Amino acid sequence: MRIHYSIHLKLLLALLVVITSLSPVKSAALTIEDEMGRKVHIKPALQRIVVLTSYPAEIICALGCGENIVGVCKPKRHFLPEIQGKPSVGNSAVTPNLEKIVELAPDLVVAYQWTHKDIVRQLEVLDIPVICSGTWTLKQIDRFIKQMGRILGKPQRAEELRCFFTDTTRLIHGRTQRLAVSQKPRVFLEGTTPYQTSAVGQNAMQTPWGTFMFESPMQQQLEIAGGINCVGSQPAKAPTMSPEWVIENNPDAFIKIAVVEIDGAVVSAEFMHQQRNAFLARPELSRLKATQRKSVFVIHPRLCAGPMQVIGGCYYAKWLHPELFSDLSPMRVHQKMLSQFWGIDYAGAWGAPLF
Repeated sequence: MRIHYSIHLKLLLALLVVITSLSPVKSAALTIEDEMGRKVHIKPALQRIVVLTSYPAEIICALGCGENIVGVCKPKRHFLPEIQGKPSVGNSAVTPNLEKIVELAPDLVVAYQWTHKDIVRQLEVLDIPVICSGTWTLKQIDRFIKQMGRILGKPQRAEELRCFFTDTTRLIHGRTQRLAVSQKPRVFLEGTTPYQTSAVGQNAMQTPWGTFMFESPMQQQLEIAGGINCVGSQPAKAPTMSPEWVIENNPDAFIKIAVVEIDGAVVSAEFMHQQRNAFLARPELSRLKATQRKSVFVIHPRLCAGPMQVIGGCYYAKWLHPELFSDLSPMRVHQKMLSQFWGIDYAGAWGAPLF
């Protein structure tokens, strides 16, 4: 990416000292270590944050600091109304628009794990601290919540959010961990591309900051929910299996990610059922146990990673062990999360079949 240090950019730097109408977040200066192992020094009286990806933005909003977000990438693709109207800093978290970021005079930029090093370093030259974060897995999410709770002076709110994740996960795992292996269904997890799936275990992913060991959030939630990934360990993190392989291995259930134009879009129950029916209609799968029993489930992509993956885990548990979780309503848990942390109502459909 070509960056020119023009007079225009120097003038934009002057905006870093502009007094804004936002009230500062009262926090002491501190140093944290981000997911890439970088030491980041955070200034006190944090007021303005640019967030390049949606999951960290959702967590900041859940902490009650959405008003401090002054810019995001692709704001209209966010599901939270308070984010959709924010200024855009580009269409890619990997190569965001540096000048637009500087125009917004941020006190902090939350970048992506794959944001180009040159952009991060140029922001740091301008004395703008940068945290690199993905917040895909539960471990990453917990770490980011704790850090942002400290940075934003919201430790109590951060603990409430962490407890929501912990309590929901324990509710499910507390029951499924007592199941014998024979009681756990073998599941094929299908992405938006036919027969592309998630493998078991961690895989190395190369980022600008080095190797990042990554395990699929969907796979993690399946294990918590008492399911077995039928593809097991594979050389690739997201292998595409052949229809013949799937037929030969004959899984007990399928969980498919719905093909949604925008991953945060609210869709109808009819839309989700259409996707499920299209899967059930695949002629090559007509004789499998899962399709004959209609043990085919469709999940909204927003529930497969990031903060709302814990809701996806509720759906998996309910689908795979309906008797064990007869008292669990994924929709009610989802509504609680939306209202308690984001102040919005439940709308649309997020899984099929529903309960």
